Amino acid sequence: MTTRNKEKISPLGEKKPLHYPGQSLDDALDSLRFDIIGCYLASLVALFLAGNEWYRWYLKTPPQPAVFTIIAVLVLFYSIKKGQPLIRKRTALVQGRDGERLLGQYLEELRARGFHVLHDLNSGRGNVDHLLIGEKGVFTIETKTITKPRKHAEIHYDGRSLTVEGFPPTQEPILQARAESTWVKEKLKTLTGKDFPVKAVVIYLGWWVNGDQHNDVWVLNAKAFSKFLEKETAQIKADDVELAYAQLSNYVRTIDQASFPRS
Repeated sequence: MTTRNKEKISPLGEKKPLHYPGQSLDDALDSLRFDIIGCYLASLVALFLAGNEWYRWYLKTPPQPAVFTIIAVLVLFYSIKKGQPLIRKRTALVQGRDGERLLGQYLEELRARGFHVLHDLNSGRGNVDHLLIGEKGVFTIETKTITKPRKHAEIHYDGRSLTVEGFPPTQEPILQARAESTWVKEKLKTLTGKDFPVKAVVIYLGWWVNGDQHNDVWVLNAKAFSKFLEKETAQIKADDVELAYAQLSNYVRTIDQASFPRS
């Protein structure tokens, strides 16, 4: 009896791949791409209809070019007005995604130093860009990829708040990072029954960061983070490191399974 017609399954079985850096931004970019295409597709349709009416007028068939031209101009104006902010938003998302990927590639190199790395953890209220788990602790990392001047670009952090070129940031990165570390700490407690030391970190790519780092949140650039990590002492037993990584990895896969159930 042939087995050719039997149901086929994936060779990967039930195991799902972990997230890659910037995956949630990729999803947002895909959604935004369709919005942009829709805006300009509507303009092309309107222009086509107007051109068709002018063609009919040229052939002496009963035309209504004025009506369709007005419609085309209105649709074109609307598309440009709506499309330009979408394009600016997409540019910002691309920059953010590339920053997360760049930092993610750097963090992957820390596996050789005994760290486990997870990317793009969905907390239900947002996402944790990167997570490091090792004997030196658990580190939640929020990536910031913002434009900067060509001259010396500086961020000052006083241990409570920060300024970017002398101005407060448009978002609240300290509160965001603190919320992410709290969520990870609570999630680990739920999954393992153990308390893990979790450090919140904000990394500004390409910026010079100075100030007080003796607080519950580090604000650094990537190079400084590596140096700070080297100075940390071991806080977690090797077995607990593996436990934390296994439980969080399984959690990520479970969330993905729930979001995208098998058909």
